[in-house]
Order: sequence, then C-alpha cells, then structure tokens
Amino acid sequence: MKWIPTREWIAESNVKRYMEEKGIPDLNGFISHTWTEEFWDNLVHILNIQFDVPYSKVLDLSGGKQWAKWFIGGKLNITSSFPEGSQVYLKSVNEEGEKRELSYSQVLSQIKSVSSWLKKEGYKKGDRIGIYMPMIPEIVPVFLGIIRSGMIAIPLFSGFGEEPIRIRVEDGEIKAIFTVDVSTRKGKEIDMFSNIEKLDLEKIVLPRRKELKNYHNLYEVFKTTGDGYEKTETEDPIMILYTSGTTGRPKGCVHTHDGFPIKAAADVYFQFDMKERETISWITDLGWMMGPWIIFSSYLLKGKLALFEGYLSPSLLESFVNELNVDVLGLSASLVRAIKTSSVNFSPRIIGNTGEPIDQATWEWLFKTTSSPIINYSGGTEISGGILGNYVIKDILPSSFNGFSPGIKADFFG
Repeated sequence: MKWIPTREWIAESNVKRYMEEKGIPDLNGFISHTWTEEFWDNLVHILNIQFDVPYSKVLDLSGGKQWAKWFIGGKLNITSSFPEGSQVYLKSVNEEGEKRELSYSQVLSQIKSVSSWLKKEGYKKGDRIGIYMPMIPEIVPVFLGIIRSGMIAIPLFSGFGEEPIRIRVEDGEIKAIFTVDVSTRKGKEIDMFSNIEKLDLEKIVLPRRKELKNYHNLYEVFKTTGDGYEKTETEDPIMILYTSGTTGRPKGCVHTHDGFPIKAAADVYFQFDMKERETISWITDLGWMMGPWIIFSSYLLKGKLALFEGYLSPSLLESFVNELNVDVLGLSASLVRAIKTSSVNFSPRIIGNTGEPIDQATWEWLFKTTSSPIINYSGGTEISGGILGNYVIKDILPSSFNGFSPGIKADFFG
C-alpha cells in the first residue's frame, strides 16, 4: 500500500511548477537547489516578503556556518507582510461548537493595537513578553503584536502548571504575560490564571468567567489606537521557543525575523503543497513549534488558519475538518491511534504527521479513511521546521519520508 500521485497532482503541485520554471529536472535536483542562495532569494519574492530596507546580499558565512547571517543590510519586521483585506483569515471552534471568524483586516487591527499598547506601557524593543493561552483566536494578534513591536514573544505550553512556567519566566526574563482566566478541556474548566498569579510581572488577561484583580483586560488592549510597528533588523529575534525539558533543563531556542517564518513557509509551500486561500490547521499548541509554524505559514502563503480549543473527540475532529473546510490538516500519531477505533468521515487534501513516528498500521488506517497523501514530517524546534518530509510529486510509502526538507543537507548514520 502506498500513495501514488496522479499526473494532475504532479502538474499542479507547487514544487513541480517551481522546478519547471527553473529548469530543474528531478526532485533530487530541486533539493540540492534549495541549498543555494538563489533559492532563498527566489522564495522571498514568491512570498512577497516586505522588507523595510532591501537586502544587498542573501547570505554571509564569513563567521562560519554556525554563525550564518541572512539577508545582509536589510531591515525586516515579518509582520509587515501580514495582508490586509476583508477575506476570512482566522476560523475557530471550541469543544462546545462555538464558531468564530475574523478577516485579515480585523486581525491586523488587533495586531497593531497590541503593539501600540506595549509601547505605550513603556516596553521596549528586545523585551521578552510571555504568552500562556489556549489556541483561541486572540492568541494570533497577541503573538504577532509582540513581534510587530520589536519585542520577543515567549510562548508557553498551555498545559503547564506553576513550576514549569516559573522556570521559563525566570530563564527568559519575561517582563509581562498574556493569558486567560480559564480554558476548557473535556468539558472541565481549567484555571490557567492561578498558575501565573504569584508571578511578579504585568499580566494581560482575557477574562471569560472569573473575577480577577490586578490585571489588564485584553479586550481593552484591543481598543488601543495607533501602531507600535518597529523597523527591525533581519536578524533581530522574534521569539524564544523552549524545548520540552524532558532530558534536562529546558533550552530556549532563539528565532529571528528572517529565519523561522520563512523556513516554515518554505516547508508548507513545497512539502505540504498549500495553495493561496486554502485553510491550514495543526492540532497543537503555541508553546510547541507547530503553533508558530502554522501562524507564519498561513499568512505568508495568503491562506486561512483554523484553530480548535479543547479536546478533539473523533466526532469533533470530523466536524472541525468538514465545517471549517480544512485543506491541510496536521495530526500526531497518538491522536490518530486514539480515533481509529471510531468511524470518522473526513478527507482533507493533505494530512501531516509530526512529533512522533507513525506506525504502519496507523498510517494505513489513516490513508484508507481519507485517501489523502500523508506528509510525514520530522524536524526540530532549533531549526524552525523540517529535516525530512514528503513531496507530492513522488510515491509516499507507509510511515516514510521521500525527501529532505528545503534547505536541509543531512546524512544518515546507523
């Protein structure tokens, strides 16, 4: 059993169209092409990345490969590439079935308000601002508003308790944190605010059900006028993503305006074959790599983003995909194993798997159920995306990879 691309799949794929335009004969040739400065120069034009000051050189390796500098001489705030318009950008639903939609312009307005509020509160470029929120619509303008202001976002996994939050707040020198009072999972109310209440920092809270003291109301923040946009250098930091800490103290990975967002968009465009106006979603959290990954790739590729808050039962996953018209859906093998004993009916155009290996039986069940190509995707928090993945111009075998991700030159050691 394997997924075999049709001629139409191959001809209409983003990677094949790029290969034909550049005269690249095969997939191996494309992958080696992604190791060149020419590829990344081409990509920022495909994505229409808006630089405040154009770069004079793509790559500088004078300090050694481990200290590579990109887009030399340029100024870039990655949020300047967030589109305006009345088209729907953000779609969400929770486990109670409550749906919301926001347009590009509505989200951009909130992004500007967050950035303006931070500046008016006295925060400055380079300050670290935490985010401890479930995957609700407000998390997107909060995340991008921090980055727009020239500050550094530090997302924290929404399932953390007091101690892992305290460790990361202290290590990251977080000065303020955005959160909610409560979230819901499996019908149970989760008190998130209590996990940060003792922290000695400024708290911005989206109030839902609880009476709180000593906080700023996020709804009021969204009413702030002006725009706190900061003209940043291409290599200025945008966020610190923490590793899980399972093998020791968690390590903070620093990412830049010209790094994580562009690598994420490259992987989604060429491996997940996402088209303009398609909807992408991954069942994840902002505190893990795939949360920022879907935010950046969705708007840089001028698509739509779907978010879910709470616990996804098989029936909720089915309605989420079908009612929100999710085209590119990211799952984990554990989630698939949990639903495969149920009868589900959904068929996104592309399915992704990451975070853990997917066994052959689970892969085969998912393929039989959906008939979708399954992009097995393995990478890391440190490198902004994939090392290995799949391309839709080549057969995809169960639980396998068929090519290195864009920009990756790697070897296997057994």
